[in-house]
Order: sequence, then C-alpha cells, then structure tokens
Amino acid sequence: MARKQEILKRYFSGKYSRKDFYLVQELFLDRKDKNELENELNRHWMDFEIEGEQKSNNLTNIRNQIQHKIYLEENQKSRTLRTLVKLQRIAAILFIPLLLGFAGYLTSSMLDKAPTAYAEIICPEGTRTKFTLPDGSSGFLNNGSRLKYAVPFDRSREVDLVGEAFFDVKQNGTPFYVRTKELEIAVTGTTFNVIAYENELTEEVILQTGQVMISSTEGKKLSGLYPDQQLTFNLNNHQYEVRDVDAAQFTAWREGKLVFKNDGFEAVAKQIERWYNVDIEIKDEALKSYTYHATFMDHSLEELLHLLSLTSPIKFEIEKLNRNTSDEYLKKKKVILKIDHSKMNQFN
Repeated sequence: MARKQEILKRYFSGKYSRKDFYLVQELFLDRKDKNELENELNRHWMDFEIEGEQKSNNLTNIRNQIQHKIYLEENQKSRTLRTLVKLQRIAAILFIPLLLGFAGYLTSSMLDKAPTAYAEIICPEGTRTKFTLPDGSSGFLNNGSRLKYAVPFDRSREVDLVGEAFFDVKQNGTPFYVRTKELEIAVTGTTFNVIAYENELTEEVILQTGQVMISSTEGKKLSGLYPDQQLTFNLNNHQYEVRDVDAAQFTAWREGKLVFKNDGFEAVAKQIERWYNVDIEIKDEALKSYTYHATFMDHSLEELLHLLSLTSPIKFEIEKLNRNTSDEYLKKKKVILKIDHSKMNQFN
C-alpha cells in the first residue's frame, strides 16, 4: 500500500504522470477496496496543512472531490477526443473532393501527356481503296494515297491526307476536317474530292454536294465552295483559283472511270500518271494545244494511249524499267509522248 500512498501524494501535489492518473482512477472506481482507500486518504489528509481552514475528517466529501476532478479530466479528454474526431471528419469531407479533383487533374494530365495513337489507311500504287471511318463517314483512296487519323476518332474528326481521296462525310454535329500539306477543309455533311499528291505543284478541292470552307494550314481563310466548284491552290506562290466544274468528272474515278471533258493535254497526262502510276514526258509543246472529251473504264495503259492516238496526232513510247544509280528497279514506267507528223494533216 506504500506504493499507492506515493501515487496519491504525487497526484494531489499535481506532479503525477499519465500512468499515475490511470492508477488513481482505478482506485476510485474499484468498490472492493473502498475502506482501504478511505484509510489511505485519511493518512494522506493528515499530512496536509491547510491555512485558514479547519481540517475535516469527512472523507466522503474528499473522495467526491477527487472523483469530480477525475470526471473533469475524463470529460476534458472525451471532449478533446470528440473534437479530434470531428476535425478528422471535417478534414475527410474537405479531403475527399480535393483528392478526387487531384485524381481528375492527374488523370487528365496523364491523358494530355499520353502519346496519341494513330490509324493509317494506305492505298497501294495502281489501285483504289474504299474506307469507312469510325464516325460512319466513308470514301475512297486513289492510287498511292494515305489517310491518317487519331484514335479515338470521335473526339475530333480530323484526318490527314496525302494523295487523292473522295469523302462522304456523315453529319453528326461535330465539324469534320481534312488536312493536306497546305490546306485545311472544314465540312459537315458533304461529298467532295481532294487532290494533294506529294511532289505536285497544286492541291485541289472539288465539291460535289454540301458546302466546305477552305483555309491554309497557317490559318488564313481562303474560300468557301458550293457544289460543282473547284479550288486550285498553287504551292509555289500560295495563290488560289475558284472555278465552276462538273464535279462528277472528278469523282468518277471511285467507280473505275477515267473521265475527260474538254480537258487540255497536260491535264489529261496528269490524270493518266495518277491512274496508272507512271511518269509522262511530253516531248512536243504543240501537243498541249489539244483537248480531249472521253470516258475510259477498265482499259490498260497501252489501250488508253492507243485510243488517244486515234483522236489526235500523237505517238507514244513506253520505256522499259531501267536501273538507277542505287542499282534498284524504278517503281514507275515512263511514257514518252510525241507528235506524229504523219497524222498532222489528218487533224488540222
């Protein structure tokens, strides 16, 4: 019991530890040692000298005061605990949306920084390829053309084109963009043709139905087009021309038709180059004055050139594939066109 006396002394002197506090609490809560506790309190009381007051032997009051003090400390601890719990809940309420917001920001940031995936449709040389895009828009790629778009496609309907393509754009409220090396074509629900081959001096947009707005890739607005209009953009001087045409003539290639309607010889030669994947060299400038009106379908290159020679004083030569300096076979045949002087009187 000597140990309990020391604990009580420290407690009443205010020099007790947390362990002492819990031991005193146990003493007052334990009803079995009530008499022993009162005896200890009585000894402890006699050790105090109280100035201005009479010593009282009413141990019940003393015990009640001590219990009250314990209660106050317990109550204070309880309030502190409740305050901490409340603060934790407030912190949680504030932290959860903050955490969600940060997670959203982090996800968005990761998505923004994530590398973009692309799909590419490639049309082999000398063929035509039909395609359907994820938004339901469709079309055709002509000889040696490439169409690239980001995945997923529904975020922004944008495609990059090299070569020639016919588009049948599905209208869904989101603008559709076709980008070439020099042009950007904005459309909604429209059918149109774009010609933008590499190593050519012009790019062309031919509108069949609907309406398009054409800008340069630098952001300069050029012109809108209405059905049966063509915009030709010169890559050298960045000048453009809009003229009325028969759009069906320029879109017939998707049906396997090569159509000429009063086209000059240079325009005819260019279309033959694209259609058959060949290089054409015009040896005589006089040939450029001739125009052609014809429709060809499922003809070989030799057959087409032979039919042209029947309607104009030309003769042609198809060179065999030669080896270049890298000792590799050239991919394209070369066609040389000359004036057939023996036929000049026939076509004058």
